[in-house]
Amino acid sequence: MIKHGINSIAYLAADDQKELVDFAATALADGWAMHCRIAQGLQKTGMDLVTLMKYFASTGRHEEDQIFRLEHLTSY
Repeated sequence: MIKHGINSIAYLAADDQKELVDFAATALADGWAMHCRIAQGLQKTGMDLVTLMKYFASTGRHEEDQIFRLEHLTSY
């Protein structure tokens, strides 16, 4: 996403290593960790805000798999 104040990240691997990496899970885990840090930072400053995390799922995966990923990640 290109927008003022928003950075983008690319997850890359060599062609012979792509099968070893779950890019979607890694990106989702990194996004969730940042989301939690932002929420904690707002809480520490006394701001009573609920942060929003947008998750754009690719259409190449089944919906059940996407739901499982989110439930597994947010259960920690």
